[in-house]
Amino acid sequence: MQVQSVASYYPSFTGGAKVLTDLIEHPPIRDVKAVAEKASDAMSYLEFILKKHFGTFLANDHNPSRPIENMVFRVKTDRSMLEKLACRNITQKSEIGSLGDLVGARIVLKDAKSCDGIVDKFAEMARRGYLKITELENYSPTLQYGYASQKALSKLAADCKLTEPFNKTNPSGYTAIHLSVQLPDNIVGEIQIIGQDVAKFKEEVDDLLYKFQCNKLPQKYKPLGDVLTNHGMRPGEDLPTNYKSYIKSQYAALRQNELSGGKKARTLLPAPVSVPKELAFNNLAKIKDQCDTISSNAGLEISRRLFA
Repeated sequence: MQVQSVASYYPSFTGGAKVLTDLIEHPPIRDVKAVAEKASDAMSYLEFILKKHFGTFLANDHNPSRPIENMVFRVKTDRSMLEKLACRNITQKSEIGSLGDLVGARIVLKDAKSCDGIVDKFAEMARRGYLKITELENYSPTLQYGYASQKALSKLAADCKLTEPFNKTNPSGYTAIHLSVQLPDNIVGEIQIIGQDVAKFKEEVDDLLYKFQCNKLPQKYKPLGDVLTNHGMRPGEDLPTNYKSYIKSQYAALRQNELSGGKKARTLLPAPVSVPKELAFNNLAKIKDQCDTISSNAGLEISRRLFA
């Protein structure tokens, strides 16, 4: 049987490891697709269980003061799985499902001063067997910036029988709570608990910078990549020290605003003197929005022509 190549299956595939750049044999593409289908089912289960147990936490027009703004769910596509398998040199079918974020859920907080009630609810779910939590990571530059108290987090760790230290620091200043969960068919998922301001910056700027560094920036964001390249940044290389400090300052400012109850509108910091104005976060966010608009319009035009 001839094994299908990555290039023929995904012409634009740019995974980082050699093991999958020519032929996929271990695991074949059919195995990846099979796991992707199981991951989709696992995501449906996660969405059901979280909406069932956190429905009363969700803010709406009648209860605007509830602590959760929204919950977002996603599952990795088979293409995204292939790229991650390549980067991690994973070649065995039995290892595919162990990737840590095939399924993801993000709980975006409306009231981000403290989410102890949400953490307590996860502890209750773990005790009653509704959700198996296998890892807890509390990302925060300092404990005072954290989304939950040490008491609530310690209780969650105890109820889940977790013994590893859960307080983590991220050089970028990123703040969030991450939970790894075991889902049906041995699929591993990740739940993020994060404030609105921090989540927005991560999505519109920091995640794209990360993808640029990993040489995985989607083609539609090429104009943004060109701006970064034209000002000295290179895919596959670390960000300049002054730019990393800029990112850290931004996360700190956003978290401080959340802790104050969001008294100020979310703002992106201007670029410091040492950073070109073209690399200011508000400029990168503007370019991203323009790329999204162009991509959306192109998709609508293709649909119009197909169904005209």
